[in-house]
Amino acid sequence: MQKAKLETSAERYRRIKSERLAKAELADFTSPSGMEWKLRPLDLQLFITSGLMPVEMATKVAEMQEADPSISNQDAFQNLDPKNKFRSIEFAANVVRYCAVDPKIVETPSASDEIGYAEVEMDDFNAILLWALQGGGKAEALGSFRQQ
Repeated sequence: MQKAKLETSAERYRRIKSERLAKAELADFTSPSGMEWKLRPLDLQLFITSGLMPVEMATKVAEMQEADPSISNQDAFQNLDPKNKFRSIEFAANVVRYCAVDPKIVETPSASDEIGYAEVEMDDFNAILLWALQGGGKAEALGSFRQQ
């Protein structure tokens, strides 16, 4: 007779979080490729408190744009040091993966509702990122990224 495995505190926490995320209101989004996505809004506070948002990088971009309001996010990105450029790209990838619920973007797809990182076209990636940073269809929720 096999003994029932007890749920650890960490497993319980992950289960509760997963159940909460499963109840999140999803938005229908059509990307430039014509793909229909189910996206969840970005929880920017989660990204800030967990360290997933590179605050140093965001601060540098905000400082550049404050000094010269005409500087675009792309121009500011070009003026970052290599470390912050990498962190910016990593942050963008984390945002897109967090928001994409169906299909889910994963490193190695193993289920029919998952696609690999390399399968996502850049136009779709950028459109999902923009959607997330502009408030997930609710522009007033975030305003612009640099104001955060």
